[in-house]
Amino acid sequence: MIDIQSNEQTDLKIIVVSSLKEYIEKTENLEKQGWWFRGQPCASFRLLPGIYRNGIHADPNAQKDDVTFPFINNDREIIEKYLIHLKDKNPGITFLQAMYQAQHYGVQTRLLDFSADKYVGLFFAVFNPEKECNDVLDNYYEFNDNYVAVFCLNPLMCNHFSYGKDVILNLSELSRQKIYKNDTPIALEPDFDNVRIKAQSGKFILFGQFWQPLDWFNIIRKTSLIKIIIPKTCCQDFARKLQIIGYSYDTVYPDSNCEKDFIENLNDELKHSLVCIKDLEVP
Repeated sequence: MIDIQSNEQTDLKIIVVSSLKEYIEKTENLEKQGWWFRGQPCASFRLLPGIYRNGIHADPNAQKDDVTFPFINNDREIIEKYLIHLKDKNPGITFLQAMYQAQHYGVQTRLLDFSADKYVGLFFAVFNPEKECNDVLDNYYEFNDNYVAVFCLNPLMCNHFSYGKDVILNLSELSRQKIYKNDTPIALEPDFDNVRIKAQSGKFILFGQFWQPLDWFNIIRKTSLIKIIIPKTCCQDFARKLQIIGYSYDTVYPDSNCEKDFIENLNDELKHSLVCIKDLEVP
């Protein structure tokens, strides 16, 4: 189990690259070693799943006993509704598989997407960068808004500290009780494929009841994460070169319009189902 404390001024390795060649050089061995990749369209964005992003800003000096859990979106009922919806086409799908698929189609869940493909991670960083960039690029601070970021994660090391096992789990190995009561994030391998998960080489981090970002935990920052930052002024060139080698919106999202209206309705329901995490009853 992770010691729930952090000092965000130390030990996260930051790498600055400004060309696709440099990016490949920095990530090629990581990919061969089984690391995962997640692109963020702004370097100030944290590794936090959608269900916990609603304006929560964590105190980086908080200890476990000091942390208040302001709310959690009661996602269990939402996943159940999505499961019923999916059973029309796939009668054998389980609750846990529905959670994977819900995440990939935009439902706010306690899962955070990663990819085993370094280019997919890069795609999500550079194809639609957040905000306009100014020319002040001499500050390589971790949360500089003038950069996008690709987080590289060692999933085995993450689980070593968070779950006590040097293995990548899948949701079928976890009870629903553990899903909702686990304190710290764990790395998961999907136990089934659909077209989008396959196209994105999808992997996941599962968050439990402790809502601090993955890049907040000190031991994860030291041992399991590398943050590559790229100037936003370079994103257009990165995106053009990714398209040349076959990574475009159409290939990463082969079913881009799938169930858009249904997903939007589920997320609207989530906004109106806030409950205090200490009051959440899990069967």
